[in-house]
Parts: sequence; structure tokens; C-alpha cells
Amino acid sequence: MKTVLHIGLPETGTTVLQHFMHGNRVLLQKNGLIYPELTSVGDSPNAMAHHFLAHSLAQSADQIPQFQKFFAEQARGVGSTLFISAEPMARHAILSAPDLYNTWADKGRYISRIHKVFGADDTEIVIVLRQPQQLAESIYKELIRKSNASISFERFLATRFYGYNFPKLVTSWQNYFNKVTVRIFEDDRKHPEGTIGAILRPICPDMPRIPKQEILSSGLDPQYVAFKRMINTGRFSNGDIAKILDALSQLNDIHPRNDRSTFWTEQLLALFQRRAEVWSDAIGAGFFLGQNQLFPPFTMGDLNSFYGLTASEFAQILDQISETLPYRLVEKIVNHLATQLQ
Repeated sequence: MKTVLHIGLPETGTTVLQHFMHGNRVLLQKNGLIYPELTSVGDSPNAMAHHFLAHSLAQSADQIPQFQKFFAEQARGVGSTLFISAEPMARHAILSAPDLYNTWADKGRYISRIHKVFGADDTEIVIVLRQPQQLAESIYKELIRKSNASISFERFLATRFYGYNFPKLVTSWQNYFNKVTVRIFEDDRKHPEGTIGAILRPICPDMPRIPKQEILSSGLDPQYVAFKRMINTGRFSNGDIAKILDALSQLNDIHPRNDRSTFWTEQLLALFQRRAEVWSDAIGAGFFLGQNQLFPPFTMGDLNSFYGLTASEFAQILDQISETLPYRLVEKIVNHLATQLQ
């Protein structure tokens, strides 16, 4: 049985793909594509993607024999293709020592565990790349939204995003697997069947037509990201954070910014631009017959650089979300912000 490991990247339509795969398991299996549930090895019921597998291998090697046995049983379907989708595989790493982060060696240790589970002979790695500047901002927004990180965008680019260096990321996987396929998100969106069809049609040529699905961004606008970033510096419970995030998300849907604000500045963009061009040239040379412009050009254009919220803007957002938050939580936020803004 052939195995396809779709490892992301994040923010490239992965959720749309995983939702389709999860909801069409029977149809896919009839067409020779197995999208397995992992409940028998410890995953939660009805999980759309295979994040449990990705996270488990990052935490420990103990479950490798169990995963090997499980996927070997799946492989009894001769002529079928096993499809695994988990974008955390693209970002996980295994530190050699606490607080000592050596990105590419650490990623290699993680990838070696995946290799032990699936082997290299009949496994294809699918990596979907996206316009680097847009990817960086999108991942930063999600980092602030989903975690307690309070890092600035500039600091994020310098200390965190280098782990998404396209050529080095691809090479890290090529070190362990014989076949690595690189796709471009912007090109896949133009496919008649959208990003889902672009990935699945080569695997299942006879499957019924796949409806093209719109990919909507769920990210918060910069003003709400800035508010959440400030909240992340406080001591709030997980329950409180969930309530605040839900209120911000609702506000984001009702009052989105219409000034095309961005965390990029002219200076940051100029520094990052060369890095993005080098990545594009390297990937183009290795996978796209020397093409050196893989991504749509990114310029500030009519974008407005976002430099942060004023005290009055903070107060306005707090006033708006306080309508849906418990009074004691609003009071806690006020006290925290008063300390931070002194």
C-alpha cells in the first residue's frame, strides 16, 4: 500500500481538505483512498485530521511500535492508498536538550520517528507552500490567537519563522523519504476542483467531481491580535482566555477593519524580501524546472502598516467585548491592562 503524508504547511487550506476527507471516508475508500480514524490507538472520536499522530511522535517514541502495527494492518488493502494529513508535522521538532533549540537537527530527529512508522519506499510526502510574506503574517496571527505568546511580529520573524525556511524544510524531509512533492497553494486554488481536487485528483483519477470550496480566513484583524497579545501577558485561566477569544472573534466578524492593515512595514518587508526570493529560487530550481517566481508578488501597495493600539482604542475594544463577558472577567482585564499601560 502506498502512503501519502500531507504535512501542510499551515494556512494552506489544510482544514478545508481535512474536513472533506473526514466527511467522505466511505466515498474515498470506494475509490481506493483510505483516510483512517485513529481512535484505536488513542485519538479522540471524530477527529478530522491526524494531529494526534503528529503530536504523539513529537512527545515520545514510545508509541512507534503501536503506530507501526496499526498502519501495517491498514496496508492489507492491496492497491489502495493511505492518506494522512497533519500540518503539525511540518513544524514539530525534538529538542536534544531542554531550552536548546537547533532547528534542523531537531526537525530531523522528529522526522526520523515518522520514518520509522511509515518507511520510505512507498511513502510520498506532500508539502504545500504559500506566498512567504502572507504565510508569515498568517502564522503569527494564529500563534497569538491560539497560544499565550506575546512576541512582536518583528521578533517572530527573527526568532520563530526561520523554522519555515522552505528549502531547508524540504531538504529535511528529503533526507528521510525518497519522494517529496512540493505544491504551491496559490496555484492549487486555481484548480477546477480547488485545493482539494489539486491534491486528490492525481491520487484518485476516477473519483466523482469534487465541489470547489471557498477558503475563508479565520484570522483576527491586527487590532484584535494586538489586544489578544496584551491579554497573553496576563494571568488568565484557560476558561477566561476562551471567553475573551470568543468575544474578540465575534467582534472581528461584526467590525472587521476595512483599511487593509498589516503587521508588515516597509522596513520589515525590505529585510524579508531577499530571504523570500532566495527560497523561491531554490524551490523553483529543485521542483519547477528552474522557475524563479513561484509566488504572487507581495508589495505594501495600499496596505497600511499597523503599529499598535492606542489606549483609547484598547478601551473601545474592551467596551465592545465587555457586553458578552462576565463582569468579574472585565474587571480582571481592566486591572491587567492598567498595569501594562502604565
